[in-house]
Amino acid sequence: MKSSANIPNRVVVKTFWVAKIFRSDKNQDMFIRPINVTKNGKRHAYWSLVESHRTERGPRQRVVAYLGKID
Repeated sequence: MKSSANIPNRVVVKTFWVAKIFRSDKNQDMFIRPINVTKNGKRHAYWSLVESHRTERGPRQRVVAYLGKID
């Protein structure tokens, strides 16, 4: 049985190259967002690819793809 202590609260990932690759001329960027969920007392960590763009009401994010679970 895995201990939930092995899953970090936040994982710091250098994403400069990811942001650089996905950067567009439309003032939009993409980044990887961690998602932490607790089910039945166990913590699960997932990742999603998120697109950020600016609107009149401020910055907004849209999930482009769910990348999966950290095992």
